[in-house]
Amino acid sequence: MNVLSMKIQSRVGMIESVVEAFTSIAQSLAVSEENRWDIEISLREALANAILHGNHKDESKSVTVRFLWDEKQFILSIKDQGEGTSSTPPPLPTAEETPEDFFPPLHGRGKLIIASKMDKVIYQREKSGLRLLMRKSLRPL
Repeated sequence: MNVLSMKIQSRVGMIESVVEAFTSIAQSLAVSEENRWDIEISLREALANAILHGNHKDESKSVTVRFLWDEKQFILSIKDQGEGTSSTPPPLPTAEETPEDFFPPLHGRGKLIIASKMDKVIYQREKSGLRLLMRKSLRPL
């Protein structure tokens, strides 16, 4: 299994550098566009949650990112140094509820997106933060 680890400062502007690293790996794997998009959007949401909600944009804190992959699967580990967010995604709205009624504006959708795009999602509360593990089975082009 291949591994790439990165540590970034808790700044939203750092998300793009991590996405670029993932894109480079995805191109070398020749994964389907759907797989690439599912992983990329999940990665973006996880990093935003770690920076904004876990580390509260405290630039003295960092986010550790680890990619593990082979031709069959891609695993991501995102760890913040803060209190993290709730470890469960919000439930889906009922037919009577609209997303605007159900979610606070601009918050809560990231975990729902991640849960819908990845095959397995695990939140691990640790002494020094919250770790999010995500796995996606890969389909070739």
